[in-house]
Amino acid sequence: CSTLFRSRRMDRDLILRSEWGPEDVAYAGGIEAWEATCFGYCLLHDNEIRSEEHTGPSALGLREPGVFTQAAHRGKGYGTIVTAHLIQEIESLGERTYWNCTQENVASAGIARKLGYQVEQAYRFWGWEQQEH
Repeated sequence: CSTLFRSRRMDRDLILRSEWGPEDVAYAGGIEAWEATCFGYCLLHDNEIRSEEHTGPSALGLREPGVFTQAAHRGKGYGTIVTAHLIQEIESLGERTYWNCTQENVASAGIARKLGYQVEQAYRFWGWEQQEH
C-alpha cells in the first residue's frame, strides 16, 4: 500500500479527468483556450485525484481559486495543500487572489482562513438561468 501523495500542476489529461475540469474546459471555450488562460493543481495518490484546485482567467490581475475534494477524502487538509500551491503560482505571476463562497460552505471558508484570507463581508447575489427554447 503506497502512502505517497503528489501535488502537481494539472496537464491536459488531469484536467479532463478531474471532477470540475470538463465543465471548466467547456466554459473556457475548449481545451486550448483553457490551457492558454487557466491552470490548476491536484493532489494525487496512486494516480487518483483526491483534491483539485483550478483558477479561471485573470481579470484585472485577480484570480479566484476554486477547490474540490472527493467526498471520501474531505477534512484531511488536501484542499488546503493544492490551494496553497495554486496561490503560490498565481502570486509568482504578479497577480492576486480573492476567495468567494457561501456562508453555508464552511469547508471552503475554513480553507480560506487557514491560508490567511481575512476580510469577510456578506453580499446579495443575483443570477439567472438560461432557458432553452
